Amino acid sequence: MSSPIYPFESFQTNRMSCLAIGNFDGVHYAHQKLLREMVTSAQQHSWESYVLTFEPHPRKVIQTTPQFHLLQSYEKKYETLIGTGIDGVIVANFTKEFSSTCPVHFLEILCTKIPLKSVYIGFNFRFGKGAIGTPLAMRSFLEPKNILCHIFEPIELDGLKISSAFLRNEIASGHIDSYWRYTGRPYCVEEKVITGSDRGNKIGYATANLQSVNPLLKHGVYIAQTTLADSSVHRSLVHVGPNPTFDDPKIKTEVHIPGFAGNLYGQFLKVEFMKYLREIQIFENVKALQGRISQDINSMGDYFKNRGIL
Repeated sequence: MSSPIYPFESFQTNRMSCLAIGNFDGVHYAHQKLLREMVTSAQQHSWESYVLTFEPHPRKVIQTTPQFHLLQSYEKKYETLIGTGIDGVIVANFTKEFSSTCPVHFLEILCTKIPLKSVYIGFNFRFGKGAIGTPLAMRSFLEPKNILCHIFEPIELDGLKISSAFLRNEIASGHIDSYWRYTGRPYCVEEKVITGSDRGNKIGYATANLQSVNPLLKHGVYIAQTTLADSSVHRSLVHVGPNPTFDDPKIKTEVHIPGFAGNLYGQFLKVEFMKYLREIQIFENVKALQGRISQDINSMGDYFKNRGIL
């Protein structure tokens, strides 16, 4: 069976199944452990395995927190989830009406849509109106129906509890390598290249200006690797933030690929952030800025050489 994405409202199967429920933002190692155990169990019993997740994220609907930002786009999250070996992703349209569903009614709907054999959730999962449904309440409802309810406790790595909130804080603090360490993937953005001021080209370091700025990223200069539309992969430096040396307060994401002279306008770039290199500085003149960029390029080269990348 392929690994499609299904709308929750119309989803129905008659195959015995395991189901993981949650937001899975970032699909970090704690998520991966839960999913790995579910997929293994499903394969051992010839059952199917699905993830039920929510779009938009419940916090964007219930709390409307302006500074809350996702680690991945919904599309990238679904792609990552499918890559874990599940049979499909079920996406519930999370609205205020959906959030007001009685917890018991929500579980009854699940049981009518899917012949469940087991459900997998995190220790802090909440569901139903007012988020009053708890993992233990779910277990109490499901187990009399001979449906196992696996509740996963938090995972600690390096003495730290791994969670999506932890990773957001790490990224915002410039610890971009933590995302790679605790998900197995570099932090990534995919954006279209738009026309910029051409300032970089004029000083000898042309940049590709991305259409939007990821609000999670700390302002500064990053070492990255960038994949172009032709699938070629390049070492790169990425500047996120304003350009105070030129009295330019506009927040931008600018990608410099040393040695590349092609036209990238209109292309979508995949930028994987490897390391936070330094904070934004104000330089006395263009020559001083050029000297610093040259140093950054050398630091980038050392980084990749020491890690045997590219």
